[in-house]
Amino acid sequence: MKIRTVLIIVLFVVLASLIGVLSTLPGIGDREPYVEHFHTFSDWSESVPATCTEPGTLERNCTVCGETQTRHTPSLGHILEDWEKIGTTYVKFCNQCGKRVARQEIFDTTDDEISYCLSPDQKSYIVIGVKSCKYGVIVIPNEVDGLKVVRVAENAFKNSDDIDTIILPDTLEEISANAFLGSSIRRIYIPDSVKVIGEYAFSECKNLESVILPNSLESIPENLCAESEGLTEVYIPGSVKEIGENAFVRCKQLKKVTLSEGLISIANSAFSQCVALEEIRVPESATVLGEYIFSACGSLKRATLPSTITEIPVQTFSQTSLESFQIPVGVKKLGRACFGGCTSLTEIDLPEGLTTLGSGVFSGCSSLKSLSIPEGILALDNFVLASCTSLESLHLPASLITITITAFHGTGDSLTNITVAPENIKYSSDGKTLYLYKKVLLGAADGSIPKDATTIYACAFQGRQNLTEIYIPKNIVEIEGSAFENCPNVTNITYEGTIAEWKKVELGMDWFSGSDIKVVHCSDGDTELVVERSPSMWDW
Repeated sequence: MKIRTVLIIVLFVVLASLIGVLSTLPGIGDREPYVEHFHTFSDWSESVPATCTEPGTLERNCTVCGETQTRHTPSLGHILEDWEKIGTTYVKFCNQCGKRVARQEIFDTTDDEISYCLSPDQKSYIVIGVKSCKYGVIVIPNEVDGLKVVRVAENAFKNSDDIDTIILPDTLEEISANAFLGSSIRRIYIPDSVKVIGEYAFSECKNLESVILPNSLESIPENLCAESEGLTEVYIPGSVKEIGENAFVRCKQLKKVTLSEGLISIANSAFSQCVALEEIRVPESATVLGEYIFSACGSLKRATLPSTITEIPVQTFSQTSLESFQIPVGVKKLGRACFGGCTSLTEIDLPEGLTTLGSGVFSGCSSLKSLSIPEGILALDNFVLASCTSLESLHLPASLITITITAFHGTGDSLTNITVAPENIKYSSDGKTLYLYKKVLLGAADGSIPKDATTIYACAFQGRQNLTEIYIPKNIVEIEGSAFENCPNVTNITYEGTIAEWKKVELGMDWFSGSDIKVVHCSDGDTELVVERSPSMWDW
């Protein structure tokens, strides 16, 4: 018996010692409770530098919880030297990595008969066409009858269907508008003597594979290679300051574009609908971006913009496959739908100093999970976050004073965390419901309506696919139009008050639609579900 008592005492002593030791271990006994928060990240820092052909990696850490995020930066692209002739071949080397990047073969002989005319001053010759092209190769000489060949005339080779390769002379200064429009050309050598290229010069050249523009060129004209569907690669040298409208629009196989430092502006739709383009890096020298420049580039996953720009214009990256994007700190305005339809976009950083979000700016970003609107934004315009069906968390700043009723159209089933800066004098949230002066502006994802609410604003629960039951508190005096429009899975509507009280609630046009339920359950019985419909074109 004494032995048993001694063993029990020893056991208690051991347990007490063990508890004392465990309490001194880090994270046990003194662990801070987890506090839900919006990440506050440090600046991005380079962990793996980008090369000419390989993307780099950036990292940043949350200063609150230490979470690490990574993102890729696009490859730098080659910086090409001048053409160098080796035997019968012209080549260009990259002065960064030393690799041979461009190659054009020069054929020794040709039987082509080229048509010329004298220039107006009769001091040079102009190429006006070709009589025949037996082998598909045209080599234009430097001189004819002792005079230099300086220009290819307008429409000179337009719609020519038997030309494969063009070698232009080192004396050439200008390629006029429509010079090769719609031709069968596959390869072309453009010497550095060329200073001007006209509009549509290589447009609709279905077989054209690549274009290496000369170092003497200062601007790329409108529609230079528009709809040249075979084009896979474009190198634009540092001498080019401007890229014209639609310059490479609908080049459906264009996978690689190298933009060099020195570029200042890119005009509207310059690379729009280049559906094979996977990455783009706009150099720091660029200060002006046009509208739609990369819109509908469905394969575009990575993009880098310079810190020099102040605005991302209308539909710049709409309908692309961007996965994450960091907006440069100097940007003040995001134009209308500039990221609209980016269904792969999961993360985007909105910098401090941003003042304007255009209508539909993130419309259709169905993979975007969280968004923090920075201080300085005054308004959320029409369809800003429309159809962002994966959005789970949203933070609104103190500066916000206007939210249109369509700002969150089609968004809400996944949105379970809504926060508003405490200093905001107009909007507030209990974590899942957004209020305008304590009236429901954006309803909770689970359909719950706070007891103290008096009004449900238009579109507050519009398009909720997961909503199965609506419970309306007694304090509600008004439900605005389209508040519960297109909620197809609702099977039950219950009102906390009596039938008489329900009939006093002001109901807007189309306040509910989507399911075929017929009654509203009240505390003293059921009453008919009444919804006044908006007139349609068939009602006139």
